[in-house]
Amino acid sequence: MWSNEDKSTRAAKLFQNEEGKGALDTLLVCILIGIMITVIFSYYSMTVQVAKEVTLQAGLVNLRKTIQLYHFMEHQYPSDLGSLVQKRLVFPAREDTFFKEEYLSSVTADPEGHLLDPFGNRYRYDPRNGRISSRTPGYETW
Repeated sequence: MWSNEDKSTRAAKLFQNEEGKGALDTLLVCILIGIMITVIFSYYSMTVQVAKEVTLQAGLVNLRKTIQLYHFMEHQYPSDLGSLVQKRLVFPAREDTFFKEEYLSSVTADPEGHLLDPFGNRYRYDPRNGRISSRTPGYETW
């Protein structure tokens, strides 16, 4: 068995040896890089989540205002959200000038034409009362 002096002497010799320092330096650098990657990834994930939430809030406000405008102009709620993208709003803005534009444009839709929220889920829409919400778990009541 070795005594404590032998162990400490061996450790001191290891740190005095250039190969031991190189291995230790490499290990410390790898640990620091791993910690930095973990912190950056968690910050990135949090930032993406917050951005999606803000986009969902803005999208819901936009859709609700568009549904209100449609109801005001057509005296009924749209049968589905896809009709907001297809149907055009036409009314005179000034003399000899007509405003012609879709009720809603620049939205994300799935291949079937259903509008998608920022999380990639379809919006829930009730054409009887014009209510719209997200189907994403945790955001249904927004």
